[in-house]
Amino acid sequence: MLDPRSTDPTDRLILALGAITLLILGVWYAVAYAVAVLRVNVSGDLFALASFIIPSTGPTALLLLVGCGIQRYRRQPPVLFAFFVVSILVGWTTSLAGNLWIFFGFRFGGGPSFSSLVFFFVIAGIAHLVGLFLLLVLALGPRPSGPIPQPANPPPVDPIL
Repeated sequence: MLDPRSTDPTDRLILALGAITLLILGVWYAVAYAVAVLRVNVSGDLFALASFIIPSTGPTALLLLVGCGIQRYRRQPPVLFAFFVVSILVGWTTSLAGNLWIFFGFRFGGGPSFSSLVFFFVIAGIAHLVGLFLLLVLALGPRPSGPIPQPANPPPVDPIL
């Protein structure tokens, strides 16, 4: 996507969303590290909720953006891409639900049973593994015949460059 021939707005949008996701993750990990090093007492539920959601959302968003980029140029069957998206989202929501159940269950008394948690995280792990396998199939699958469609209008040429 950093190819100068790629002037498609969708490519630039995917690249921008990936950069924003990496920036958010970097800032979050810097804040979490500063809180730990400076021994700041953060006991609010909002910080705990953010500490579950932000670190799990970032890699999920990056995987989905990589999948979108691969799908744009490899043009695999849409059903395969849809299964990839659903699998990644099922894994993310299941693991997030398990983490929140642990935190708020113990916080407000009576945590979840161990067998229930194992069930949640086994489903999340299997869904993530299936999603990664489908991403691999998307990336390594056969290329469709014919050229990749280019934008209809070429970009304007800057006379200064």
